[in-house]
Amino acid sequence: RETVTLKLTEKGYLQGEMLHLRTKRGVIRNVLVSAEVITINEEKFILSIFYDITDQKRLEAQLHQAQKMEAIGTLAGGIAHDFNNILSAIMGYTDLALGKLDKESPLQRYLGQVYKAGERARDLVKQILTFSRQSEDKLRPLRVSPIVKEVLKLLRACLPSTIQIHQKIQSDPDTVLADPTHIHQILMNLCTNAAHAMREKTGVLSITLLPVDIKPDDVFTPHALAPGTYLKLTVSDTGDGIDHGIMERIFDPFFTTKKPGEGTGLGLSVVYGIVKRCGGTITVKSKVEKGTECHVYLPLLMDMEEKQEARFEAPVPGGKEHILFVDDKE
Repeated sequence: RETVTLKLTEKGYLQGEMLHLRTKRGVIRNVLVSAEVITINEEKFILSIFYDITDQKRLEAQLHQAQKMEAIGTLAGGIAHDFNNILSAIMGYTDLALGKLDKESPLQRYLGQVYKAGERARDLVKQILTFSRQSEDKLRPLRVSPIVKEVLKLLRACLPSTIQIHQKIQSDPDTVLADPTHIHQILMNLCTNAAHAMREKTGVLSITLLPVDIKPDDVFTPHALAPGTYLKLTVSDTGDGIDHGIMERIFDPFFTTKKPGEGTGLGLSVVYGIVKRCGGTITVKSKVEKGTECHVYLPLLMDMEEKQEARFEAPVPGGKEHILFVDDKE
């Protein structure tokens, strides 16, 4: 305010000066202000025009984030596919070696550890491919509430008793177009992050699942969602919170504030990739020492029951086939 007043006093006018104004509701708005000192009846007045560009700045930030994630995703996807080829050879030859060893051989244990490490690397590659949206998982209509309840049972068994779990789950309507494994990943990543933030003290982990309507005239539309009905999944905690200085980087792959060995930094970037692929969005609100809220919005499929695929158990015929294996690596 002092800077603006000084410029206005020196020049007599302002042109497109950027201001950050706090509204009565406590929301910061980005505003361009133009002003001029005018005289009416020998009395001086300030004529000001304020142009609110908050939505424009938000869309620019979203575009920048989307372009950055797309570029990183393309790079990560390419590396992951190449790494998968190398990993296939490591795991394949390890498996062959295990088959040729006696069960009593000490090498069994060593090679077994090599194979387990390969499996962990394979799972990591899957996460990278999920983030880069190059995985071939098929989206299908499914109900989310049963998956949430299943994950909560699993979490209750592995979380310390110092963390309480509160849930508010509305089971109808809750059908979205997604992959069940991906919904499981979203919940596990968000809940384990929340639990990690409360690991050194008592706390409350809250999970809410509710349908919400986004209308065209909603002022606070999250990340410019198209109007419609969405399933809103909220995971909140009473933990340490996220520092405002790193909030813009939380979805970057391999960015983490955890100690070495405690995480890969892929959790939130994987969640971001899954949610975007499903046509939704994710927002995060946090205050240091107060906790964090993650809101996931997924488009609801209205008036549609989950389609169950028919499965038939039958012996696999075979015995006279040939296998043609083609690879570009000698």
